[in-house]
Amino acid sequence: MKQKRININSFKILEMIGLGGFSKVFLGKLSYEGRHIATQKLHALKVIDKKFILGNNKEDIILNEREIMINSKHPFIVKVDFIF
Repeated sequence: MKQKRININSFKILEMIGLGGFSKVFLGKLSYEGRHIATQKLHALKVIDKKFILGNNKEDIILNEREIMINSKHPFIVKVDFIF
């Protein structure tokens, strides 16, 4: 079976759990062709308004946040599973 690339459409969005100045955070489950994967692991999905970021020169903020989340190993910082 050919593996599919994971993207935002690979998730079933359950609800919005956060709202910021230029992003929203959703609770979701990874699914495959409409079926949930056996682990039923929940994911926080941060969706960023790219047009706002680029139009207001906020790229550094996003890139810094990304680096912190990727490189941090702390129980109060969310582990990054996917970036797309």
